[in-house]
Amino acid sequence: MNQHSGKIQIESEIIEKLEGEKEDKIRQIIEKALDEKAEPENVPTLIKSPILDKLQPKMREAAKTIRKAIMMVELFYSDIMQMQMEYLQE
Repeated sequence: MNQHSGKIQIESEIIEKLEGEKEDKIRQIIEKALDEKAEPENVPTLIKSPILDKLQPKMREAAKTIRKAIMMVELFYSDIMQMQMEYLQE
C-alpha cells in the first residue's frame, strides 16, 4: 500500500474474480459505504414553508442519489486515468 497524489494506492499481484456469496458480500459493503458517504447534510430550508417541509425528504433522497452518481463517475474516471497513466509509462 502506497500513497500517490495524496490518495491511498493499493497494488496487487493477483486479482481474483469474486462470485456467489463473496461477490454479494463485497457489493453490499461497497454499496453501504457509498450510501453513507452520499448522505447529504441536514440543512434546514431558508424559507419556512409547509410545502417545502413536506418535500424535504424527497429533496434529500434526490440529493443523495445525485451525490452517489457523482461518486461512482469519479471512481470510474479515476480508474480510466490510472489505466492511461500506466499505458503511457510502458
